Amino acid sequence: MGVSLALKAAGFIGLDVVGIPGNLGVLLLFCHLFLAQGHMPHNEFILSQLVFANLMVTLCRGIPQALTALGIDLFFGEHACRAMIFAYRLGRAMSITLTSLLSSYLCVIIAPPTPGWTWLKRWLPGHLPHAIIFLYGLNMVIYTTAILFSHAVPANGGGESPGSAGLSFRVEFISLITTTRRT
Repeated sequence: MGVSLALKAAGFIGLDVVGIPGNLGVLLLFCHLFLAQGHMPHNEFILSQLVFANLMVTLCRGIPQALTALGIDLFFGEHACRAMIFAYRLGRAMSITLTSLLSSYLCVIIAPPTPGWTWLKRWLPGHLPHAIIFLYGLNMVIYTTAILFSHAVPANGGGESPGSAGLSFRVEFISLITTTRRT
């Protein structure tokens, strides 16, 4: 094992060792607070969704990357490849959009109590769950391309399907060919 590969393995193992228990602990803490209090403050609700998205990214990318860096070959089938790429992309997109939503929400909360902001301060908290559901739906629609246009490379190393122009890329543990139809 080369030095760069050993450092890569150590980095991903560190990510998994810290990220998975840390995110699970915070997520369980939010669940406990919700069950104990019967409600959750709005900013903590956004944070709990952000923790879930980060956990999804760590599980879908961190564990397979660490195992691959250690030299353990993982061969996923067509459906597993598509599901992992979709879950990773959805988690990454939700991380970005929920961070933006949290920043926007906190900006509205600390805004001065002028008439222009007052109605938004009253309206926004009740609509945060709707906004989060909308963001999940939007990102699922955007990243359906990961399911529709990605095909796993066969274990024998075969290439693209005939009649399609493709961009081939390798995600360490999953080899995909993203196809586009020729017209």
